[in-house]
Amino acid sequence: MANGIAFAGASIGVVIFPPVCHYLVEHLGWRGALFLIGGLNMNLCVMAALMRQPPLRKDLPDHLFIQPKQKKGKAKKNAKRKIRPQSKGMECSIWKTNLLFSTYVIAIFFLGFSTFTPLVHLVPRAVYQGAPHGQAAWIVSVIGLTGFIGRITHGIPISRGWVTPYKLFVITIYMIGFITIAFGPMGTSYIRIIIYAVLYGILSGFYNPMTMVVMKTIVKDTQLPTGMGITLLVYGFGHLVGAPVAGRLYDKTGDYSASFIVAGITYLIAAFLLSFRNLCLKCQAGRDAEAEKQKQRLERKERRRLERQQKAAQENEHKEFNLLATLNNQYNTPQVTSTVVHLDNDYKVGERGSYQDSLDDTNV
Repeated sequence: MANGIAFAGASIGVVIFPPVCHYLVEHLGWRGALFLIGGLNMNLCVMAALMRQPPLRKDLPDHLFIQPKQKKGKAKKNAKRKIRPQSKGMECSIWKTNLLFSTYVIAIFFLGFSTFTPLVHLVPRAVYQGAPHGQAAWIVSVIGLTGFIGRITHGIPISRGWVTPYKLFVITIYMIGFITIAFGPMGTSYIRIIIYAVLYGILSGFYNPMTMVVMKTIVKDTQLPTGMGITLLVYGFGHLVGAPVAGRLYDKTGDYSASFIVAGITYLIAAFLLSFRNLCLKCQAGRDAEAEKQKQRLERKERRRLERQQKAAQENEHKEFNLLATLNNQYNTPQVTSTVVHLDNDYKVGERGSYQDSLDDTNV
């Protein structure tokens, strides 16, 4: 619910800006209108800067900071200044370790590819069907108003436990794909265009806020910043490609039906890819199990290598011990001989008995 309220600001802008832009174009021309709208959008830079407030010293623990080495003269002046640790950057391993996330990103590309086609071509199609320009400009406002309602109310079935966010996300994309394909050949009057705008606004208000909510259920908390960055990048790239392709289809066919049919098909492709969630989880479980087995094999191999190294080290120690023992025996042999000689010399001048008697006693 809170996420829908946060996203509702975009719908309010969609309600307000189309008639304002039409008024500016009529009175200032398209150059003046774009200049004024660009100046308004520049204020977003100021607002974005205000959203990031640097943390205070008392708000964060000391172990999160690194105190730089400073000269003695500047130590007192910069005693309270701290340096935040550097970020590790994007965690690109998420592509390899999470199969469901990779499938989700591909589906998001098709979703972004289709999103701008109704917004860009509904007004020209209404004018093509004979509606006045001022009346046609209100079609986008209808989408914004109904999208605001959808973004506010999409959390009700989720909060009450009627459906999970992922299932509601997939069902909504299927529905918007089918009605877009049906609208291709049937949008031949202003009333039908308004009906499609109402349905499209409500359904888009349902799935747009859940883009990040669903992504949060797919990736780990530590991978959430990387996942959000990749998802928004791919979603924006789909926006960049989808509108020119739809315009090219109109140039080739001379009708807006082909653009809406292609947009509906890409919606269905996105929903079809998202429908393989259980299969992706099953494959991911198999990959994780295989990775765990490979890890265990490597650990056993490393353990055997360490055991061989330990055994070889023990053998070398044993050889060194035997070598030292041999050297000690060779070194001690002359000492025994000298002792015999010493005893021999002692008994040569003994006070009692003869030298032969002392030898006999020694032999006994």
